Amino acid sequence: MVEATDFRSRQKAKHFEEAFTGDHLYIQLDARPPEVEVPPHLKIDPALRLKLSARFQGKTTFDENAITSYLKFDGNYEKCVIPWTAIWAISDESSKTQVWPEDVPKELLVKAATKRRIVKTILKIRPILPDQSGIEAISSG
Repeated sequence: MVEATDFRSRQKAKHFEEAFTGDHLYIQLDARPPEVEVPPHLKIDPALRLKLSARFQGKTTFDENAITSYLKFDGNYEKCVIPWTAIWAISDESSKTQVWPEDVPKELLVKAATKRRIVKTILKIRPILPDQSGIEAISSG
């Protein structure tokens, strides 16, 4: 398992390095592990999304273990340390997203699966039908 985690961390670092050459990127992470350093009010978030850019005034660096970035929250710069192991998705400026499903927090996977089942159930009950104007509308039943 350690090798797989190390391999995924290297994948994430490579993907980050390639995407960081653009205007900006987003990382999605589980902020709850103790090794993640973000402002205290964000530490409870299993789906924290941070925007990073080489153009930001706050410095961003990365190595084989983590991203370190000084990001502005409520007008103040805060040092954030994001280990690769906490990151589960990276999106570049064109919204092209790479997800590492093995690292997505389990409760988010359950929530997504539940939401999908609810949507499927609703669509079975109320099929989406095109109306006369060509705009999709939900039938009343």
